Amino acid sequence: MLEFAIAILFLGVASYYDLFKKRVIPDWLSYSFVAVCLLYMFFMEGIIAVKIGAAAGIFALGYLIYRLGYIGGADVLFISGLMLLLPLQIGATPSIIIVLLLSALLMAVYLEASYLSKNRNLNPKMQDMITAFVWIVGYGIIAYIMHSIYLDWLALLAIVVGVISAIFALIKNDLTKSMITWVKPNQIIEEDILAVEEMDKKIIEKLKLERLLTAKQISKIKKAKISKVPVYGKLPPYMPFILISVIGALAMSIML
Repeated sequence: MLEFAIAILFLGVASYYDLFKKRVIPDWLSYSFVAVCLLYMFFMEGIIAVKIGAAAGIFALGYLIYRLGYIGGADVLFISGLMLLLPLQIGATPSIIIVLLLSALLMAVYLEASYLSKNRNLNPKMQDMITAFVWIVGYGIIAYIMHSIYLDWLALLAIVVGVISAIFALIKNDLTKSMITWVKPNQIIEEDILAVEEMDKKIIEKLKLERLLTAKQISKIKKAKISKVPVYGKLPPYMPFILISVIGALAMSIML
C-alpha cells in the first residue's frame, strides 16, 4: 500500500496547486514525483520492462496531446509516474486504465452538472441529438452483451458511460463556450489554452498562433497589440479527479 500512499501524497499537493494557484503546478513537483516513482519501482520491485515501456508510451502520447493544447504538462508527467508506481493490475484490469477511466467520468459528470445547474434551457442541434442517440444505443448494446455473460458491473458501467456521453453530446458546443473568458494579453500565462476558434482566422494565420500558449506565442500577441484574447480560463482542475480516482483504485484493490 506504500505506492498508493506516495501517489496520494503527491497528488494531494498537486491538487492544492491546481485548485488554489490558478492551475499552475510547479515543475519541481511533477519531476520529483516521476523521480520518486522510478526510485520506488527500482528498489521495491526491480526494473519492470512492461511498466517502463508503458510509461514511455503514455508520456509520448501525452506530450503530443499536450502540444496540441488538450492536456496540461503536469498531467502528462503525473499519469506517466502513476504507471511506474501503481500495481500493474487490480483484479484483471490495468491500474492505470482504472484511474484514467474514473477520472474522465468524474470530470465529465462535474462539467455536465456544473453547466446544467446554471443553464436549464437546452437547444441542441439535430446533429447533436443524433450523436446522443447513437451513444445511448451503442453503449446499450454493450451493456446487454455484458449482462448476458454475467458481467453486470461492466453492464452498469457501460450504461453510466452511455448516459454521460449522450448528455455531453447534447451540450458540448454550449459547454465549450461557457469555459471561455476574454482576457488582456498581460493576463495570459504560459500553458493557457487559446480558443483559436473564437478569433479572427486572419490574425491566427498571420501570427501563427496555436492552442497551447508559450512565451513566444504570448510575446506575439502582445506585440500585435490585440486588446483581448479568448482563453479557456474556466477549465476545471484535473488533479483532484486523478486523486479521487487513485483513492478509488486503492479501495478496489483492498476489496479484491
